[in-house]
Amino acid sequence: MIELATMAETYPLAEVNVVGGVGHQPARYLRAAGRAMLRITDVIDGSLEGRATWTLKVEGTLINGWVLELRRAWRRAQEVAPGTSLRVHLADVRFVDAAGKVLLAEMHRAGVEIVAHDCLTAAIRDDIVRAAATDRRARGATSRR
Repeated sequence: MIELATMAETYPLAEVNVVGGVGHQPARYLRAAGRAMLRITDVIDGSLEGRATWTLKVEGTLINGWVLELRRAWRRAQEVAPGTSLRVHLADVRFVDAAGKVLLAEMHRAGVEIVAHDCLTAAIRDDIVRAAATDRRARGATSRR
C-alpha cells in the first residue's frame, strides 16, 4: 500500500488530504470534432489510516478511442500507486459501446470497483458484474474437468 505522502510526491498534480478529504487532478478533456466526448478526472480519497482510494471519474461517451484513453488512465494509476484501491465512477456516462463494456469487465475482474448512481450506468455496471461472475463460474467448471 502506498502512503499518501508518497503518492503526493509521485503525483504532484493531485491534491491529497489525509484528513479524509478529496484530492483532485485537473480533468483530462478528450475532444473529437471540436467538442468534448469524454472527461476523466482523477480523485484521490485519503483516510486517517493513510490508505487511499484512487477514483477515475468518467463523464461522457465511452466509445472507440475513448476506451483506450480510459485503459491508459487505469494503467497509469496502477503504475503511479501500486497497491492502492482503484475505483471507476461512471458519473455522467451517456453511452458505453461493446469495447467499453469489455474494458470495464476486465477492470472489475482485476479488482477495480465500478460505481454508478443513475439508472443507465447502474444497469451497465450490473451487466458487467453479472457477466464477470458468469465467466468465473464457466472458467471454474472447465478447469475442474
